[in-house]
Amino acid sequence: MRIRPMVSEDVTSVVPIENVCFTDPWTDQGFRDSLEEPSAHLLVIEDDLGQIVGYGCLYQAVDEGEIVNVAVRPDCRLRGYGAVIVRALIGEGKKLGADYFFLEVRESNVSGRALYTSLGFTECGRRKGFYTKPKEDAIMMMWQETGSQ
Repeated sequence: MRIRPMVSEDVTSVVPIENVCFTDPWTDQGFRDSLEEPSAHLLVIEDDLGQIVGYGCLYQAVDEGEIVNVAVRPDCRLRGYGAVIVRALIGEGKKLGADYFFLEVRESNVSGRALYTSLGFTECGRRKGFYTKPKEDAIMMMWQETGSQ
């Protein structure tokens, strides 16, 4: 597997993954706009054949990073790709000065919450009705360097 920065040519491979993973997906233009945003850092992960199997996005501001999008193709899950993406986003943010990382995850996304917990994220709040299609609360999670990560 290989992880690298997303480039505009990757959007055509990323959007289908987005569409199958999320009920309120980012658009092609949304990804392209994020690629132009200086505070956004988008990464893709490729399998051994060079096919994009997942991606993630981090927004960085001063000492804080917000992980806003992580997805892995359904047929490629449970192979460690999601953990690699999240670790890489944290690493990127730390290089840029972030000490804290936040994300939201659907309350019903048990596997996502387990992944984030296994990587050292802790629940720190709830956003009522944050998600639409269907309407659902978001669990807010935070990661902070503890020396054992």
